[in-house]
Amino acid sequence: MGRNDEDGPKDPLRMLEKSHRRLAENLALLREAVAGLPRPEALEAVREVAEFVSRTVARHERDEELTLFPRLRADGDLAPLLAELEAEHRAHELLHQELFDLAEDDRPNASGLQDLSRRLDAAYERHIELEESRVFPAARAALSEADLAAMAEEMQARRGRGGGGGGGGGRGGG
Repeated sequence: MGRNDEDGPKDPLRMLEKSHRRLAENLALLREAVAGLPRPEALEAVREVAEFVSRTVARHERDEELTLFPRLRADGDLAPLLAELEAEHRAHELLHQELFDLAEDDRPNASGLQDLSRRLDAAYERHIELEESRVFPAARAALSEADLAAMAEEMQARRGRGGGGGGGGGRGGG
């Protein structure tokens, strides 16, 4: 049973990488939407990105902090980087809240959103690069098939799907 088979467990690291791609797509949508303000459809697009960030990105960061990082902390070389990435997650939460607050305004602050869009791009560009160039390769080298399967199950349970008898509680989505 291969990890990438349709019927087998999903590869949790590929799931995280795919989530990075979806985030990058949403940040590009945010840039486009901000450029289109104050049109109502542009404001709606900003709100959709804010919802994506508050729901999906927050869950992605929980996946890393609760499922991936604990399995890698024993690697003394990686531990400081993991602590740094977790601190960045806290900084991201502040950016997410700022986006959500700005998106809720019926008369959006276009220059504030443009500035925030740039800061989100900068924060995530570096963060994703560190995870994909250092953390994920280390995980692939260090973790067993059983570890990866357990991670996939934990991540699926966080979404309210998958085995393990978890009651779900997730709101669905990716």
